[in-house]
Amino acid sequence: MSDPTQNDLKDKLETLKFIAQTHRLIHYQRWQEEVRVFFTCATFYALIGAAKFTGRFQIPTQNRGSFVLVAWIFLSLVAMFSCLYLRALHASNAENRACAERAENVILDALGLERPKTPNIRWGTKRWQMIMIILLAAALACALTFF
Repeated sequence: MSDPTQNDLKDKLETLKFIAQTHRLIHYQRWQEEVRVFFTCATFYALIGAAKFTGRFQIPTQNRGSFVLVAWIFLSLVAMFSCLYLRALHASNAENRACAERAENVILDALGLERPKTPNIRWGTKRWQMIMIILLAAALACALTFF
């Protein structure tokens, strides 16, 4: 008959493995959503810019100032809400990654293995994505205003 403490340890390791895999899977799914949001927003801005410069879209000459103001507000709102959504996705991803790493660390400690060293990256993809979305929105708004 097997040792009850060995079965408990085996059950605990299986549970920790399940927790780690689940959180890694959720992290990966959110990462896919993050990429989709970023590229959708960038494509949206690119399509508006392309329509303007290919002649398929003309800024009305009558009430031009009002149109440009509304365009700036609209593009700013799209950028702001995209950044807020990305920020929430990144926060959720960080939590899932931390949960998975905690479970993996317990497994490594139980097996007597050394924990991997992961670099602490201050300027991660969250900031880069948000800066790019804001810059694209500003560039498009300037292009609509001045060209």
